[in-house]
Amino acid sequence: VVTANTEGVLQSLQAMGRWQRLELLPNPLPISFHATEQCLASELRQPEVLALARLQPQKGLDLLIRAFASLAPLSRKGWRLTLVGEGPEGTALKNLCSELGIDDVVSFEGFRSDTQTFLRRASIFALPSRFEGMPNALLEAMAFGLPSVVSDASPGPLEMVRDGVEGFVVPSENVEALARALERLILDPGLRERCGVEARTTLASLDWSVLEPRWRSVLAMPTEG
Repeated sequence: VVTANTEGVLQSLQAMGRWQRLELLPNPLPISFHATEQCLASELRQPEVLALARLQPQKGLDLLIRAFASLAPLSRKGWRLTLVGEGPEGTALKNLCSELGIDDVVSFEGFRSDTQTFLRRASIFALPSRFEGMPNALLEAMAFGLPSVVSDASPGPLEMVRDGVEGFVVPSENVEALARALERLILDPGLRERCGVEARTTLASLDWSVLEPRWRSVLAMPTEG
């Protein structure tokens, strides 16, 4: 049996030729992704857009910075953009913030092992990648009840985020669309709340208690006594 962990990977494998047996077998959600109700308290949330990603072109953080900078001053008044991660594009991204005049409202936190600190306090998660697999950062954000804005560049994130349900899906490389999606979430607390609840519900489909029977069936694993 050959397994694929997303529908996108499954379709790619199917296009490669004939297989004796090809099965979809999603990765179960790690225990560490489970957020407590205390972590989800709305009073912990701050007006903050969060990206957890390596600072490299693939992640589209330059697009996110441009989109945030393009928001009307009244729309993003009091809001911050926080980037958690390190990588080769760090200096260029900081220079871009300076050029756009928003370096006072953008934080570069570097590599952090305590990502839950940011997931607890942020209000929106953004991942406008130019290509992706199934990013753990997105799953973590959904576990913490964050609405997400993702690009349509790759199928993985689209299996978790439906446009207008768990967040918003925007065309890849489209700064204007990214800005509109961010603005809708920034200006509507109720929408953020609804999308966050849907994100938690969707993520429950990856819980081991849900996936275990399929894993045991596909891999002919013995059932637990």
